[in-house]
Amino acid sequence: MTDLSGRKGGFSGRQLLIGGLSLLLSGCIILVLWVFVRPLFITIGPDEVGVVISAFSPGGINPTVLLPGNHMLQFGERAEIFKTSRVVYSSTSTDCDCGSSASRAAVFKTKDGVKTSLNYQLTYAINPEKVINLYREWYHTYPTEFVIPVSKRVVMEAASQYTSSAMALMKRSEIEQAVFSRLEPVFSEFHLVLFEFKIDDIQLGK
Repeated sequence: MTDLSGRKGGFSGRQLLIGGLSLLLSGCIILVLWVFVRPLFITIGPDEVGVVISAFSPGGINPTVLLPGNHMLQFGERAEIFKTSRVVYSSTSTDCDCGSSASRAAVFKTKDGVKTSLNYQLTYAINPEKVINLYREWYHTYPTEFVIPVSKRVVMEAASQYTSSAMALMKRSEIEQAVFSRLEPVFSEFHLVLFEFKIDDIQLGK
């Protein structure tokens, strides 16, 4: 009886060991699946859109833009998130991630040859319907590679058509409208929406 009881006890121990190993293996499998599957679940915020980089799509980009909400990607895909909220850029900014040229005003000569320094501010946002094109052409560098240099160039071209006396008379609204009229279609062409252009300060002879 004692020997039989011992054999029964050994059999029960093996069952517990097998059961424990099974649980451990199941836990490891679940952990591995969680590590690999979790990144496939993403949430797009109310002021965001997503571009899906996919190995399964022509050109490597899924043509469907991810709108606000919860989404699940496929293996081999990742999402690049873009903010759709309005952005205010100021040429006098020192606390923004806009590159070393962020604190430089637009410097040019007026129509009558007077050197002028003009600080400005503009409000813009990405065009959500064109975000795939924006990604293809600019990735996430459009603030430093497009917005800053292009706006500065257009400001100088438009404002240089005015004389120093016109600048001194503070015809700001007229100049602002002239710059906006030139800048808005350029922004649109490169998948951004320009909402406002505003002059902060004009200094003649600077």
